[in-house]
Amino acid sequence: MLVQATIRLNVPPSRELIDTMVEFSKATQFAYNYAVKNKIRSWKILHQKTYRKIRAFSKLPSQLSCKAIKYALETKKGCRNRKVNFSKELSIRYDHRSYSFDFSGICSLSTIYGRIRQTLYVPEYYLRTYRNWEIRSATLSKSGKHLSLNITVTRNVDVAAHTSNNKVIGIDLGINNLATTSEKQFFKGVKDKLANFQRLKSRLQSKGTASARRHLKKLSGRQTRFMRSINHEISKLIVSRANAGDIIVLEDLYGIRDKSKGRALNRLISNWAFYQLKNFIEYKTLRKGAIFISIPSHHSSKTCSRCNETYTKRPKNAGFFKCLNCGYSCNADLNASLNLRGRTNVLRNVLGLLVNQPIVAEDYISLAASPCF
Repeated sequence: MLVQATIRLNVPPSRELIDTMVEFSKATQFAYNYAVKNKIRSWKILHQKTYRKIRAFSKLPSQLSCKAIKYALETKKGCRNRKVNFSKELSIRYDHRSYSFDFSGICSLSTIYGRIRQTLYVPEYYLRTYRNWEIRSATLSKSGKHLSLNITVTRNVDVAAHTSNNKVIGIDLGINNLATTSEKQFFKGVKDKLANFQRLKSRLQSKGTASARRHLKKLSGRQTRFMRSINHEISKLIVSRANAGDIIVLEDLYGIRDKSKGRALNRLISNWAFYQLKNFIEYKTLRKGAIFISIPSHHSSKTCSRCNETYTKRPKNAGFFKCLNCGYSCNADLNASLNLRGRTNVLRNVLGLLVNQPIVAEDYISLAASPCF
């Protein structure tokens, strides 16, 4: 299986690169406006209509002109013909024909003034982790006065076959506990911290002074960075318990925001980066050669993990699940993670898999229609 990662390197500010980004933005804006005005959906047609015109008024090299046209069409499809004004210095996508890089730090980038060579600082962690990976495309972006090059690297990972000797780890996601595993790992929620962020933003927005606006700008992105850090820590600790061939089962919460659950709960869910946590667990699992599965969470919190008795309402007391049939009692989130772990056996029966036959890790398996749930 092919896995990928992105390494971010700081690029010294350069007039050649800034001017190239400005030209790339102009070319993209021209191609986008032309596509919207003439209702063009095909990249081939848009390329035929705009390529020579872009080369006539822009100094962009051939390959970057093609990239600008492609990016314009992608934006048109995503924005559904809405009017879009691109930033002055738009990020540039490079491929192997327009840039080169090696882990010694030598980088060559195509600009409107020709190729320029720069020596970039490569952190020791990147050298230790990604030196033997294959270098693919890159994106040059600008944030404030700083330039950065995001380089995509890939490698093939053999996903080991699962046998009866390998273990299965079920993961239940929640708000009080962000994640609970069948290995009895509990990761406490951060709803108090998120509530503090929300209160601070509300106060600053209601104040409306110049000082408050400056504070809001400084605060921008702090919550995103906080949740990203938390999710990285949680996913790393969860995957550290798995070995090659093990299975990690995560509940699929797609559509959880579609239904109204009350103002307070809706606010918590909207600030809950569960999809990001899922992505972090997935890519770290696959890099280890383990198997990742996402399955529906139907009745996982209402079913006893010991006797499989299902209730219309979850019988719990202060966060504990107590089965009225067999008397089994445990933490409610732990009980849900044990149910998710147990469903891998049902999964094999439904798909007709043998015990030692691997489950394809990149497939998201939806069994919502199965009578087993």
